[in-house]
Amino acid sequence: MSNQNLIAEIAEDTIRYAVYEYERGSDYKILRKRVSENTGIKKGRILDFEYSSRKINNDIKSLEKESDIIFKNISIIINEPEISCTAMSGFKKT
Repeated sequence: MSNQNLIAEIAEDTIRYAVYEYERGSDYKILRKRVSENTGIKKGRILDFEYSSRKINNDIKSLEKESDIIFKNISIIINEPEISCTAMSGFKKT
């Protein structure tokens, strides 16, 4: 079983990927990095969900092929200073 992990960071108009693995203790080693331009993202916000999801899916498949594993969990980093969401109850959280 591989201990490789994937992180994806949604940035200004790109998505940055890093494949890493844990070494001893809390140390880790970066195995692969990729920066992918994504025209569906502007200023860190996803404006074209269809395009962005296809692009992200293709990027992840490519990284899985290069790593020869399938990532079960992917950590997503969103660098948005202000995030608002709607709870299932319908009340808006900020």
